[in-house]
Amino acid sequence: MGVKMYYLIEKILRPLANALGLRRYMPKMSHQYLGDIEIQGIDTTDYPDFSDAYISYATYMGRECTDLELEELNEDSDLVYEETLNKIF
Repeated sequence: MGVKMYYLIEKILRPLANALGLRRYMPKMSHQYLGDIEIQGIDTTDYPDFSDAYISYATYMGRECTDLELEELNEDSDLVYEETLNKIF
């Protein structure tokens, strides 16, 4: 998918779909455009699971993620786990 198509999806269609409650019909967010990820709820006594950790803030293509987008990111347990490990180590 080209840059123009990503721009169309991420800057125009995704916010519109979120506002209309149609998020489930959108493609998953591409992790390559994520930045400034902040993790909360890290309990080191829960190692190696870190089951309470979650993404509390992130930027996507240079803009702040909405609550719905953060929810979508937190559904990806592999991403949350990887970012938790990055923060700890």
